[in-house]
Amino acid sequence: MTAVLFVLFLLVVAGLVAAAGDRMGHLAARRKIRFGNMRPRHVSTLIAVVTGILISLVTFLVLFGLWTEFRDALLRHKTVRAELATAEQELQSARHDLDTALAQTQQAVDDKAEAERELAQIEEEASNLRGQVAMAAMELDQKNQLIARREKDISQLNARKSALEEDISGYESIEAGLREVVGMARTELEAYKTQDIVLSRGTRLYYQRVKPAEGEQLQARLLPVLVRLSDQLAEEGLSLDPASEEALDDFVDNYPFKRSEYDTVVVITSANNVVKNGAVLLAFEGRTLEPLVKAGEEIVAVMVKANEATVTWRDELVATLDVPAEFDETSFADFAEQLWTVFNVQGKEMGFLPDLATGGVSNPISSLVSIYPDLAIRQRPFILQFVADEPANALDGLGGCDLYVSKWPPEP
Repeated sequence: MTAVLFVLFLLVVAGLVAAAGDRMGHLAARRKIRFGNMRPRHVSTLIAVVTGILISLVTFLVLFGLWTEFRDALLRHKTVRAELATAEQELQSARHDLDTALAQTQQAVDDKAEAERELAQIEEEASNLRGQVAMAAMELDQKNQLIARREKDISQLNARKSALEEDISGYESIEAGLREVVGMARTELEAYKTQDIVLSRGTRLYYQRVKPAEGEQLQARLLPVLVRLSDQLAEEGLSLDPASEEALDDFVDNYPFKRSEYDTVVVITSANNVVKNGAVLLAFEGRTLEPLVKAGEEIVAVMVKANEATVTWRDELVATLDVPAEFDETSFADFAEQLWTVFNVQGKEMGFLPDLATGGVSNPISSLVSIYPDLAIRQRPFILQFVADEPANALDGLGGCDLYVSKWPPEP
């Protein structure tokens, strides 16, 4: 756009210069101006030429002074050409670099595509390898589990082997002991063949209750008992084996209840079968007197139906008794006797100690007998419940149970 304006400007200036020169030549011709020997016509031509030159010069100076680009174009033409040549070289170099860069970029793109193909192939191979590794790991885990099971089996077999070896050793010891016992039993049997046994092994002879504070003086508490037992045995024609004192010493030395919070009972029994005029060897056993039943606990429930009675001992069915459709004194006495047997058997299994005189565990059957008239006419089925009125230990027995009779099923 600047070049077009410059050409238009030159055309306008050229026209103005031509017009001005022509005008000045006409004015000089009219006035017939002369310069020396020159004719007016030649002077007018000279004036026209000089005027055009001056106007062109002024115009050039104005352009030179005001138009920076024009001035730079005139003054820095060689520099601009040199810079242009340099720029062209740099452009050529840049184009070459661009071509090189494009070629490198294309090569990089090709390399990337090739790398992606190789990566995809590697990933596929890696996936296959992972599958193989997973399969190998699974097989290894299975083998490890098999090895662990075999090691466990071996350990169990070794433990069983050790246990069997211990059992064998124990059995050998037991066998030796049994042989000794059998020998003693045979000797004892030979001695008793012609004699009657008046006191059986395991017969309970005495109970001695010991409070926790008396545990340290246990021997002092039991020595007088041995004296009393010796006197009682003498009245029955028997004597006390002197080895009983050694058995007492061993029992006191190994007594485990010296720090017990409950009272304990020492049960003294016969350690051997005794014939007439024989010697009694005493055995000692200690047990704590912690409560075997709680207050309010139901001990026995007897469901009396039309032809049978089921006996439940502490929620466990222990007996089914045949009963008549109606009780009379004889059948009710048989029924009470069977319940007395249940109380004795189950009570001893629970740990209650039998009475030394009667050999039975105290029980509330007497209260059952006392209400016979009411039970004989009561409509069946009905239930008898024996409930402990207070806690009871091994020496207390079950005589303190309360008896409750109720219809079954209970009325809502």
